[in-house]
Amino acid sequence: MQGVSRRQGPSLAKRRNAADALSRSNPKGRADSGASLCRVPLAVNDTAARPASRAVSRIGLVAGVKSVLARPKCPHPAARILLWCGWAVAVERAALPQLSFLAVALATAFLFAPVRHEAWRLLRRTRWLMVVLLLTYAYTMPGTSLWPPLEWASPTLEGVRLGALRVARLALMIAGLGVLLATTVRPRLIYGLYGLARPLVGLGFDRRAFAVRLGLTLDYVEHAPKPARWLDALRAPLPDDAGPATYTLHSERWQGCDSAVILAGLLGVWIVLA
Repeated sequence: MQGVSRRQGPSLAKRRNAADALSRSNPKGRADSGASLCRVPLAVNDTAARPASRAVSRIGLVAGVKSVLARPKCPHPAARILLWCGWAVAVERAALPQLSFLAVALATAFLFAPVRHEAWRLLRRTRWLMVVLLLTYAYTMPGTSLWPPLEWASPTLEGVRLGALRVARLALMIAGLGVLLATTVRPRLIYGLYGLARPLVGLGFDRRAFAVRLGLTLDYVEHAPKPARWLDALRAPLPDDAGPATYTLHSERWQGCDSAVILAGLLGVWIVLA
């Protein structure tokens, strides 16, 4: 009997280990538990070998999460977001000659239809903000009156110049954002924000919940029916089945080319600001 027990011991231990793995990867007894044993889900981070059982359990109140290891694409979405931040800093701090050069460089991107469509869409949505900025600068900055017969109702020449420069800088930033949105799909952008939020984890910021909520919100806004008036959209009740049960993010690893892109961007910002 002892010999039989010794022969059956390893088999029983293996079964227990398999059951423990199943309970950890499927704490709520989901129907797809068999797939969890065959393919261990990956956590939504840069270390693709870490099991995602903790990640799923931590954001189970928001939505079920699946993460799939995608083929690396250069540049990394986090690097693309950082490049746009560098672009915004360069546009904001550049002198007028360098600003003209940046405008010409950005104009080459408008040769591509997706970039042109996305940039014009963003610029059209912010047109009233630009008008308000121009009028604010024109009527609040002291200087020479543009139309002296109008007296107090006349804008100042210096205000119009500064307002036009401010609007031009804002338009270049928004157009650069259009390039980012046209060349990067939404899940990659969300994963890039997820990666950039990693330093905030120590402050108690839940970046997993942030990524899931942002993704589900944008998906709902995109697929929601568009009423004739915006008040109708606020008053309309949410459907019972709003939002999917699982939200998928494709994790990507930081590569050497991403570091090279960041270094090139820093060099470009330094040249513009020098």
